[in-house]
Amino acid sequence: MDRDFAASVLRQALLADPKSEETDWRRNRHVYCLIIGWHVPWGGYLQAPEDFELFFRFLDPRQPHYRRFRAIQRHYLCEPGSKSQFSILNLPAEFQTPEGATERNNMAEVLLNACLLSPWWTVEGAPYRAGLPPVGGLPQPELEKLRDQRVAGIFLHRDDDSCVREVSFNGTVRESYNIVLFILRKYNS
Repeated sequence: MDRDFAASVLRQALLADPKSEETDWRRNRHVYCLIIGWHVPWGGYLQAPEDFELFFRFLDPRQPHYRRFRAIQRHYLCEPGSKSQFSILNLPAEFQTPEGATERNNMAEVLLNACLLSPWWTVEGAPYRAGLPPVGGLPQPELEKLRDQRVAGIFLHRDDDSCVREVSFNGTVRESYNIVLFILRKYNS
């Protein structure tokens, strides 16, 4: 039943209207699914390859539902006491073409999102406990190479004055991950 619920949450999130500005997770099913979709792996609910594929579609910034994250992030960053209430706040609001590149590397973007949710890949029973998450079914050596691919985008955070700021990042997946972690540590301290 848990696996069916998790798959249903991800499917509903993927169906979210990318143009909607609705942010109330208590009243809107799609917003609820967009927010809790990030928590699906933590419960060990993903068990089959198709479960992981559904989750990595959810992490994919080129999927239409991803456009909803910015409005949700901005809303909950402005709400007093929300600090790190939702994992969705820890992810880039958008991705862009890196400086010096002609196009974005979608697999690298998905890997960065998966790495930013890294606590879940150590969940007991996960088939990839010792390595990077199985993005696109790539073997670990290919995923390691993917960490050196360039990504760029914008991350939202609330500064000391309680203003929501955009922080740009432009570097390899590994560098961008470290930049975002630095911001999160500062913000959550």
